[in-house]
Amino acid sequence: MQRTLVVKKKFLYLLVHTLMFQVEPFFHTLWRYQRRHQMKRSMLGTLLLGICLVAGPVHAKSAKAKSKVAATQTKTQKKVKVHRLKALQKTLVEELKRNWATLQKLKLPRVYYMVYRMKQAKSVAVAAKDGVIVKTADNRKAPSLSVNVNLRVGNHKFDNTGKDGNDYKIRRHLLLFSSKLPYEVDNDMLRRRLWLWTDRRYKQAMAQYSRKRYVRNLKVEIKDKSGDFSKEAVMKHENVPPALTFNLKHWKKVARELSSFSATNPHVINSSVSVSATQNAEIMVDSDGSRVIRYKTLYKYAIFLTYLSPKKEYLNNYRLEYVDKESKLPNAKRLKKLIKVTLAEVVNQGNAAKGIPVEAPAILMPDVSGVLFHEALGHRLEAQRMLNESDGRTFRKKIGQKVIPTFLSVFDDPTIRYWGKTPLNGHYHVDYQGVKAQRVTLIKDGILRGFLLSRKPIDKFLRSNGHGRALFGRTPVSRMGSLLIKSKREYTMKKLREMLIAEAKRQNKPHAFIIDRSSGGYTHTGTYGIQSFKNQPKVVYQIDVKTGKQTLVKGLEIIGTPLTVVNNILATGKDYGVFNGHCGAESGWVPVSAIAPSLLLKTVELQRVKINQKKPYLLPPPFAATKKAKKKTKADKKKAPKKTPAKKKQASKTTLPKKGQETHGKVSAKPKAK
Repeated sequence: MQRTLVVKKKFLYLLVHTLMFQVEPFFHTLWRYQRRHQMKRSMLGTLLLGICLVAGPVHAKSAKAKSKVAATQTKTQKKVKVHRLKALQKTLVEELKRNWATLQKLKLPRVYYMVYRMKQAKSVAVAAKDGVIVKTADNRKAPSLSVNVNLRVGNHKFDNTGKDGNDYKIRRHLLLFSSKLPYEVDNDMLRRRLWLWTDRRYKQAMAQYSRKRYVRNLKVEIKDKSGDFSKEAVMKHENVPPALTFNLKHWKKVARELSSFSATNPHVINSSVSVSATQNAEIMVDSDGSRVIRYKTLYKYAIFLTYLSPKKEYLNNYRLEYVDKESKLPNAKRLKKLIKVTLAEVVNQGNAAKGIPVEAPAILMPDVSGVLFHEALGHRLEAQRMLNESDGRTFRKKIGQKVIPTFLSVFDDPTIRYWGKTPLNGHYHVDYQGVKAQRVTLIKDGILRGFLLSRKPIDKFLRSNGHGRALFGRTPVSRMGSLLIKSKREYTMKKLREMLIAEAKRQNKPHAFIIDRSSGGYTHTGTYGIQSFKNQPKVVYQIDVKTGKQTLVKGLEIIGTPLTVVNNILATGKDYGVFNGHCGAESGWVPVSAIAPSLLLKTVELQRVKINQKKPYLLPPPFAATKKAKKKTKADKKKAPKKTPAKKKQASKTTLPKKGQETHGKVSAKPKAK
């Protein structure tokens, strides 16, 4: 190709010179000698212009070829579009370095650790009540943004954090947990917000540091000598979230249709169906060099109804489930079945007898046993809470001692993403403090081996094990992720039931219990109250020891103290189950999971729960009359005699109705009743 272009150029050059020599005599005859050179130059320019026009296609082809090569090069060199979170992280890093350099020049105590965090929250939800859409929300195009700044002055052994550094004068000047930003925030606005928050946090930290030194000087003995902040490895973790998928139009239709089941039952006061999806992405950069982008996506459906029983009792029942993908949400057909099951459960509760407070042997199904271990044991193994003087410190001095039956072991493993096919809420790769998530052996064969740790050291445990967790903006503390209970004494449910009745007979108890489906629990670990826990089951069956008859009872919940309950476990089942939910504590609400088998307890205490009562409605609901009218119309149609073909023919010959007598597509001899 290049050789052909060179030959063409030489040919055109010779052509120009030949033409110039041929027109030379003509210029001599028409113009004077002085004008001749000028004319030659002008004619030469004209000829060259024509030649350029002739040669245009040749040069165009060569230019086109060059442009193709250039386009190919630009495509290969073109940079991939940077994800928005990465761009924001870059700005955070730049501002962190700039502010860090300035703060290091200030007088002692210097800032020894600083962290910037940013959260992007996407959510989409639809909720319907009694057949009407009551809520739709979708911020995927403009998700909410929040920023948080935190820093520490002093050193890893002694800094401004902790209870001793706060009093009411400092607390009234504390900043909010985080600062909200508009979605279209630019770099200048973000830098300004970080600058202001860093300045305020520094002044606040200095006040806390001075206060803490003053309080420590007044104390007779400093019991906590483990330090304030552990040194951890630099974390580099980048997990950019994908797009949050959610078919809002489809789920609106499903929620509207399925929530209308209250119209078919006059005893259902209200019924609601909701489907939602949330995706929280967090950026973390700190002065140690850690750079983290992580996210958590949860899909949830919830069915809720309120039922007024024939006994004038106001009862609630609900069913919810968490999944990690939209494709795993139940379809409309399955949701309809779940609604029927939920309604049947609450109707059975309405017809059930009230239970009485009792202490008896019981089987706790996996859902309930997971919550029991979470409340009775898990919260008391979160190490940071033990540093408070007001904490009960149930297990602090029991490392190496037997605390539960020897056939049981307890772990916390946030690295597990699925248990079978069930996704776990408590799964994460990196904790809130930038430490890699780890599997922690808490109890091995009944012997206490360790605690859940954040970057706050305690006693001989000087390093974090990846359990520093918090709601965005809160101060992280050691928290559970996915609590796992393993057993070496497993039996089938049939065998457990036989053992349950045998244990009840041995204790001369008239009844035993099977407890299923927990709605949650609560525990109190402080010394200023009763250090107990409670578990709120939805279904409680009472078994007659003599006959083996199983009866549903209502109005009971589990109550007890941790050491007594966990040491009453006699055996477990083989049916491991998962409880997914959210746990609230000092550092806010975090997603958690509990995996446990069924438990056979030697004894469990059940206490009474208040059941609200309400008088029945005097007036019938509006849909009841409509329903009766529809039934009556159907009955009349069945009773009405069938028209003969002759009558049909005669009716077809009748004249068209007058104005005001039209029917919907049919001809009638009688006017339509208004």
